Amino acid sequence: MPTPKVSFIIPTLNRERTIKACLKSIGDQTYPNKEIIIVDGGSRDKTLSIASKYATKIVLDKGSLGKASQRGVE
Repeated sequence: MPTPKVSFIIPTLNRERTIKACLKSIGDQTYPNKEIIIVDGGSRDKTLSIASKYATKIVLDKGSLGKASQRGVE
C-alpha cells in the first residue's frame, strides 16, 4: 500500500529571512511522499528565488492569508 501524500501549504510574503530554514526543515523529513506548495502574495524580496529551490509548486496570489491557504489546497 503506497504512503499517502502529505502537502505542506505555506503562504508567504517577503519572508526571505525565514523561508529557507522552514523549507529545509520540511525537506529534511524522512517521509517519502510529500509536496511543498508555496502561495506567495507578491513578495518583493528573494522569497521566491529561495522557495524555487525547495518547493514542488509555487502559486502567486495577492489575496488574504486565509485565501492564500485555500488557494494552495485547490
